[in-house]
Amino acid sequence: MSSNAPDPTSGPPSSAAPDPALRRAEAARDAVAEAVAGTLDRLATMERTAGAEVEADLRAAGRLMARHTHRQLAANLTLVQGLMAARSLPAMLQLQQDFLRRQMDWALRDWDLARAQALDLLAEGRRAAGGEPDPAPPSAVEPKAGPPETGPPKTPETPPPDPHPA
Repeated sequence: MSSNAPDPTSGPPSSAAPDPALRRAEAARDAVAEAVAGTLDRLATMERTAGAEVEADLRAAGRLMARHTHRQLAANLTLVQGLMAARSLPAMLQLQQDFLRRQMDWALRDWDLARAQALDLLAEGRRAAGGEPDPAPPSAVEPKAGPPETGPPKTPETPPPDPHPA
């Protein structure tokens, strides 16, 4: 090198004390780099957690839909079998009334469960918006919507078959 400029790879001369402003700037730069790295790590962790939560919610929703569909199909099949086996109009009407009562009970129970879940989600959102920490996660066991109604149709005392069919 023909210029009088110091060689950048040689560093400061060993006899000169480092500039205090330079040390503060380097310390600030290092602190900012650590803060950014920490923030990126936290964001990556939050992304993984959120992805896992979404996947778990989707799986739970799929199981719930399958259970409800199975329950409804089983109830419909039971009703049809009962109607086919019924020997009188009052027995058929009683079967339909029982079926509709079960449907109403299921709808009310499902509504109550959905309402409770929606209120829980609202409360969770409010806590998150307020900066409050999340409470302990709920147990991994989801509430069961009830077993499907299967088996023989529930009929009132079915009268004996008519000995003289028309």
